[in-house]
Amino acid sequence: NSNIDFSYLVKKAIVLDAYTDLNTVTESGIYYLLNVATWGNAPNSKVTNCYLIVFGFGSTNRCTQIIFPGNDEFMYYRSKYTDNENWQKWKTIN
Repeated sequence: NSNIDFSYLVKKAIVLDAYTDLNTVTESGIYYLLNVATWGNAPNSKVTNCYLIVFGFGSTNRCTQIIFPGNDEFMYYRSKYTDNENWQKWKTIN
């Protein structure tokens, strides 16, 4: 359906526990990052009060994360590939 109500999806966001390492968030979904600058492997300390969209691809190591800003002016994204368990560096979307 091309008429997805994003506001409905945001209301269903999973609130991450403070101090969560973002490298461990690989299950597809929408997550909310509280107002604490303690997220492991975040792009910077401004990543608070924001949404994290995760596209995980089954049991493989493929995963993409997108952060929508709460206290920052930029969006960020990164991914990891099937043959590489390491995350790529965060990239900025202006």
